[in-house]
Amino acid sequence: MANIDVDPKAPIENPSPPIVNGKSTNGSGAHSDEAKLNATTVASFKIGYLDSAGRLIEDIYFKRTTYVIYCTGKSTGTQILVQYADADDKGTDTKQIAALAELIPLRNRLQSLLADIPKPDQYYAQIAEAFRLGLEGKLDIAKQTLTDAVTEVQNLRASAGRNIYINQAGPIAAAVAAALLLVSAIFLFFGNAQFAKAWSPLAHLLIASGAGALGALLSIAISVRTRTVATDGDDLSIRIDAGLRVLIGVLSAAVLYLILGTGVMSQVKIGDMTFNPGAIVWQLALLLGFAAGFLERLVPDLLEKKAA
Repeated sequence: MANIDVDPKAPIENPSPPIVNGKSTNGSGAHSDEAKLNATTVASFKIGYLDSAGRLIEDIYFKRTTYVIYCTGKSTGTQILVQYADADDKGTDTKQIAALAELIPLRNRLQSLLADIPKPDQYYAQIAEAFRLGLEGKLDIAKQTLTDAVTEVQNLRASAGRNIYINQAGPIAAAVAAALLLVSAIFLFFGNAQFAKAWSPLAHLLIASGAGALGALLSIAISVRTRTVATDGDDLSIRIDAGLRVLIGVLSAAVLYLILGTGVMSQVKIGDMTFNPGAIVWQLALLLGFAAGFLERLVPDLLEKKAA
């Protein structure tokens, strides 16, 4: 008897509790409420029994005279496993192991991808079907079945990641832009002319920073639409990446305004437009900030050029 995931010579990590007087114990001599029987042969495999590694058999997809394809761990992490032919069926189990060797990595990959997928049962059924095809001599079809399933689940995860990305970046960018633009409007338009003139540099800086958040949001939206945004991490890393892109847009816009406002660079050229430090008004600050947020490499490239 051999199991697809267990070396017959290796110690069993979770052995089944010994049966005493028809009842199983937990290893300390205490009896459980219900005895769990061990499935020791293909014929003895039944739902509710324990396999050779002490795992509860929770579902059986296929049961033939020489193999069983079954499911364990629904509460902790579903696994689709195979019980090979019995030991007295000489050589059959060895052939079965060889037949499924190429499917195991695909099975493992698919099971890992299914961790965060809602309603994954259909994919577990596909794994079982692929194992059945492999054991029945149809290895190419079995491999294609698992490969297609992996691709489909990857697309589902990527779609979910894009939704998380835009749902995270949108509110952050909108909130930051609204707060900064509101404060700048107070400085420029809700006081006397002398007050507005005194605070106009700070107001322009805030306008540029707020516009940088909006420029970053537009860049993110285009990336999401063209499927180029990074969605290969977990949900937390996707949220952090989205927030960082907005932060980079805000900081880049502020730096670009300061570069022009302080005269560190006599002029900055973006496309056919040239911006001079003495010509900054609120409209120009808005445009500069948006460009800096949208073009992530604009400010780093300017700083590198200045350093050189």
